[in-house]
Amino acid sequence: MRFFSSFSFIKRVYRHLSVFKWSFLASLGFVALSQGVSIVSPLAYGQVVDALFLGSPFGVVVWWIGLSFLLWMINLVFGYFRDIYELRHVDFHIDRHITKESFGKFLSLSIGQHNNHHSGIKQSIMNRGKHSLSTLAFTVLYEVFPDTLRLLFMLIAIAWSHLVIGAVVWVGAGLFLGLSFYINRSFQPRIRKLQDMWDENGKLESELMRNVELIQVNAQEERALHEMDSSYESIGTYGREVWIWFTRMSRLRDIIAIVTRSLVMVLGVWYVSKGVFLPGYIVVLISWSSDAFGRLSDIGAVHRRLLDMGTSVQKLFEFFDIPPAVLSHDTHTESSPIIGSVVFDHVSFAYPKRRYIKDADDDTSVDNVSHEEEKNNRPALRNVSFAVPAGARVAIVGPSGAGKSTIVHLLLRAYDPDKGSIFVDDHDIRTVNLARYRRSIGLVEQQVALFDNTLRYNIAFGRNDHEAALSDADLLSIARISRVDGFLHKLENGFDTMIGEKGIKLSGGERQRVGIARALAKNPRILIFDEATSSLDTENEHLIQESMHDASKGRTTIVIAHRLSTVKDADQIIVLEDGAVVGIGTHKELLKTCPTYEILVKHQLEK
Repeated sequence: MRFFSSFSFIKRVYRHLSVFKWSFLASLGFVALSQGVSIVSPLAYGQVVDALFLGSPFGVVVWWIGLSFLLWMINLVFGYFRDIYELRHVDFHIDRHITKESFGKFLSLSIGQHNNHHSGIKQSIMNRGKHSLSTLAFTVLYEVFPDTLRLLFMLIAIAWSHLVIGAVVWVGAGLFLGLSFYINRSFQPRIRKLQDMWDENGKLESELMRNVELIQVNAQEERALHEMDSSYESIGTYGREVWIWFTRMSRLRDIIAIVTRSLVMVLGVWYVSKGVFLPGYIVVLISWSSDAFGRLSDIGAVHRRLLDMGTSVQKLFEFFDIPPAVLSHDTHTESSPIIGSVVFDHVSFAYPKRRYIKDADDDTSVDNVSHEEEKNNRPALRNVSFAVPAGARVAIVGPSGAGKSTIVHLLLRAYDPDKGSIFVDDHDIRTVNLARYRRSIGLVEQQVALFDNTLRYNIAFGRNDHEAALSDADLLSIARISRVDGFLHKLENGFDTMIGEKGIKLSGGERQRVGIARALAKNPRILIFDEATSSLDTENEHLIQESMHDASKGRTTIVIAHRLSTVKDADQIIVLEDGAVVGIGTHKELLKTCPTYEILVKHQLEK
């Protein structure tokens, strides 16, 4: 999209910033007053020169100088009130508004959509886009508005003062702007490609920084540094070509301004020599024309920034245009607590394979791209049906790739099934308020995500009231069930200890216990353990299993696990293979009726 020539792009920017329209108009009023005064000032300078040329009394000269001083002071006052107004009503509010809007969109996407697209690219698009959108707003407010009004006033003043000279200036300005428009159209696709290269660089940088431990453990620092340097080198090589072309075209455009200003000076001198004007007119004319073409020249620098910003903003708009894959339909408005029975009714599902933000080499406008997800040919689940009574403890087992974690993803509504339905308390989960539904679920994963904050903050994170309504007595009760009390005494500040990025101050088993505590703090009706013990040693596994047993009392519990010791005492075991249910029953029943389960148990015993 050539955004500079696209009225739809301008409308889109306006829609996102329309909340500030009255503030912008007020600021524009201050600008108009200030620029109007600036137009009058050169007339006073010309009068000073004419007074000296005509031999007027010194008092007349002083009077015109005093008027110039008064105009400067008036302009200063206008500028002061404009600055104060914008600081109070615009400056910080724009950044806050755009950040809130961008992050709100980010949070509206489904868990599956976040999993399906690289976080480094999303982060690059968001960071560059929201920064560029706010900078675009400030550029329009502080540069485009003032320069455009000043240029318009100057061109009108020159045409008003003399028709011939005004015609020369208007023709020069038209040629200048016409060439600028041509450069814009030719340059935008190139800057778009450069922006795509920066996004890929952001992806690489994110990957390398996220895996810094892997890099250092394998002594691959030089390789990582080379990959990063090569990425920057390719950006620099292409970027230099792009901007050299732009610089050459800009200088060609600037020649028009130089020629026009020179013609204006020649005509002005000629008219003075013929006695048409007094010498002061040259001062006024030079001041006005220099100012006008100075503003036109400034368009080159502003234009360059707007191109760069516009590309980033356009990509942000494409990100905004991605529809959430999972919506909260809220057709079931029952406010009674969720009890926790779960039913999968002939559920089939295949993970999406298309990227949600178009590839760097995809030139198709996002407006013409269907957001219908393309699915992988191999389904993750095939016609899966089972029922979990409220309060039951159910285990789901199967070989790797059987679809166990997909069950969890669908139950959490990270995705919606392609076929079939999932019911909780006899209600299709697509008809239940999504936030209310997820608050009723506690999830403990293999890798527990933790914030660089206090232990208290991390445990209470799933609660709407956060830490406020969770007393120390509540925390201690949760700590006993989750076995957090086993290491709490080692922390320097107890629950108020900062646990570091990703919980680095805690061991793997301790992090798992914090994950269980966080799930319990929500007092969920459905508790899910997704491979919660698979990466732990025997001692920690035993502690987590005890905690899981205590935590599951009175709750519907679904355990995804490989290890037999974790699942053999479940009320019911569901066996998956290649995305289909191949057995349902107790441990003893499945040993007799399900070959897949028998093989799993045999492999466990052989280890």
